[in-house]
Amino acid sequence: KGWHRESVGQCPDGSPRVLRQLYWLDGELWNSPVTAFDFGWRFGQGDLVPYAPRRSDGSPAVFAADNLVPDVAYCVYPLDGIDLSEEIRRRAPPGKTATSPISEGLTGLDTWLWYEGGDEILPFTLTFTDPGSNITMEIEAWATLEAFTWDMGDGTILTSAVPGSADDLPGSAAATHLYERKGDYTITFVAEWNGTYRWRQLPGGAWSTPIPFADNPAVIATTFTYPVSEVRAVLSP
Repeated sequence: KGWHRESVGQCPDGSPRVLRQLYWLDGELWNSPVTAFDFGWRFGQGDLVPYAPRRSDGSPAVFAADNLVPDVAYCVYPLDGIDLSEEIRRRAPPGKTATSPISEGLTGLDTWLWYEGGDEILPFTLTFTDPGSNITMEIEAWATLEAFTWDMGDGTILTSAVPGSADDLPGSAAATHLYERKGDYTITFVAEWNGTYRWRQLPGGAWSTPIPFADNPAVIATTFTYPVSEVRAVLSP
């Protein structure tokens, strides 16, 4: 989710900054989501609305689209503002994957994995002023760590909804994996933070109902190398 200014123009091919497409047809503006920006601050209107497109001068495109050509796709680009998912990523406490065996795995032996680190981001506030109307918004957001994914480097993907623990008990690990071949494996760990926010107009406005933004989680990925040695049985007479 984000509060931001936008610019509307004809769509270039392959632009990575396209938020969504707009289609002008029969006097109405049809919106097609391209990324997860579901809500935007509609300049001068005093509310949050789904897919509120605006021109670069701050005027709502839904009310001032006389320059749009029928049957031509237009794209919306971010210019500035607040990206709450990025703010969550920036505030996330340090965390890492722990393994057992600790530094080196063995073929034929399960590798246990769990997460060590903070799993909560306490409420924080941000403010954003619409440069067109000079209206100031205050946003309060918070988040919890709710999903864990490990790409084990051999084509195996493991997921968990719990962090696990170092307890040497069945089921204490968040995930386990059995490597069949020796080698140095690159493990990618992905932590998914799901946040909630509420907003109000300053000064003195009432807070909105808390709104989850689970469709646009803050994702943090880290990688590390995990060597695995081969264990061979030795037969004795």
